[in-house]
Amino acid sequence: MEALIDKLQELLGNRFPGCEVNLEWGNSNCKVGGEIIWSGFDGMDQIDRQILLWSVVREALTEEEQAALTLVITFTPAEDMATAGV
Repeated sequence: MEALIDKLQELLGNRFPGCEVNLEWGNSNCKVGGEIIWSGFDGMDQIDRQILLWSVVREALTEEEQAALTLVITFTPAEDMATAGV
């Protein structure tokens, strides 16, 4: 199961240089979700970030692997800092 998380972390790290990726399996251990924090998202709308993220995922993962992926929230470093105190 950890192989998918490892694959995603490598994929996202290569595509979004300098990003921080935090992923984990959900309670049922059938879906992976988390967050990616990257300065390159600065100035982008959330929908554009998601389109970019999912285009990368669709290019690199099998349909089965994609089906195991759930919500991945995108943040800039400034947004992450702002939500850290919440």
